[in-house]
Amino acid sequence: MEGNVLVNEKLCSSGKVDIIGQPSLCFPGLETLGSKILSVNTTGILPPWEDPLERETYAQLSWQTRENWGRRTLLYCGPSGSGKDESLDEYLAGQKYVPDDPFCCRLPMTTTRMLRPEEVDRVISSRTFSLDDTRYFFATKEEFLQMKELRLIIAWRKRETGEYYGLMHPIAKKIYEDPKAIAVITCGLRTSWLIKESLGGLPKIIFISAKDKVIRERYEASGRPKNEEKLRLKLRLYREWAPKIADYLIENTDQDLLAIDFGRIVTTVKQGL
Repeated sequence: MEGNVLVNEKLCSSGKVDIIGQPSLCFPGLETLGSKILSVNTTGILPPWEDPLERETYAQLSWQTRENWGRRTLLYCGPSGSGKDESLDEYLAGQKYVPDDPFCCRLPMTTTRMLRPEEVDRVISSRTFSLDDTRYFFATKEEFLQMKELRLIIAWRKRETGEYYGLMHPIAKKIYEDPKAIAVITCGLRTSWLIKESLGGLPKIIFISAKDKVIRERYEASGRPKNEEKLRLKLRLYREWAPKIADYLIENTDQDLLAIDFGRIVTTVKQGL
């Protein structure tokens, strides 16, 4: 069948080479559409960006909260141009709500970066806020650091560009108040690790990749500032660390099928609740 190849770790019976050329697993027992989804997370991994001192500044969550929120969290990440946002939008738009059944919704991150032309300014400091169609909340650096000092951030990271990204406790609490909600957070690979560890290691990391040529083409088409060195370093980071910390790897060779493949992972998560 054309497209991606959907795989499940429990159905392994043969070997295959994955997207970065390292040995991985092939699972022929599951009907396939398009994504190579491999559960390759290795316990005991400590990435170089894990900083115990920074972790002391995170919001302190009880073990009950970590367990309750963590098992209902999907961390959806991948480089710019991998197709994660488009596929998530498509999945959420086509999601059918069934009474008493779990459902997916976005859990927006907060950032200090500049807005892009297509984005709406949703200010995190507002007393009331809506989560409808919101991908990010925006804050000034001073506001973000103040929230960090107050330990209102479940996990945060400062990028090399000086921009901050974090998952705010008040926003997360609003999502998780609904016991049927499965929170989907789109973020970078490093941020996904920090959030996962903050939630007891329970969230599932789904990493989306594509051929370098495809990522470059989509990156060019996005109209974002061009930085070849930054792009090369990111791709190298993804190739090295995604297989070590992601629960699922998806090679996006067919964008039209990616939302369906994402939905299949959601189905497995729902079954575990």
